[in-house]
Amino acid sequence: MLQLTILDIFTLIISLFAICISVWSAIDRRRYSLKISRSSLEATLHKDIYFKYLSEIIPHARENITYNKNILGGFDCLINALNDMRRASLFYKYGDKLFYDNLCNKLQYIEDYLTVEYEGEITHDRFSSFNSRLTDDLEDVYKIIMEKYLGGLD
Repeated sequence: MLQLTILDIFTLIISLFAICISVWSAIDRRRYSLKISRSSLEATLHKDIYFKYLSEIIPHARENITYNKNILGGFDCLINALNDMRRASLFYKYGDKLFYDNLCNKLQYIEDYLTVEYEGEITHDRFSSFNSRLTDDLEDVYKIIMEKYLGGLD
């Protein structure tokens, strides 16, 4: 009959423990690798969707807003850019609803602000207030997008 010594039992336990750690390590490494791949893919998609809006389209549209002889105008380009950005964000409606809702609510808020608050003639003080508020709101859009890109709204 097979006789096991205490040393044999101890060696067997250590071996089983080492096997468990190796299996756990392989599973953990796989999970980490998948997480990195997913983050990389999301970052690439995020950049593809928003880079041009943030670096070109919105700044250019903002330049089209005019204030001349107490008349404020030129919103169409910015409103269209915000609508286009909202449509481009549909990918996130199913993948990250929190981000999508947060961004779309802010974009809609700015669009409503542009179309309702400042139609027609306004004073210089009101234009200054408008300009400051629009800047703050657009900065919020940039922050929402950058936080998502950097992983802050997961």
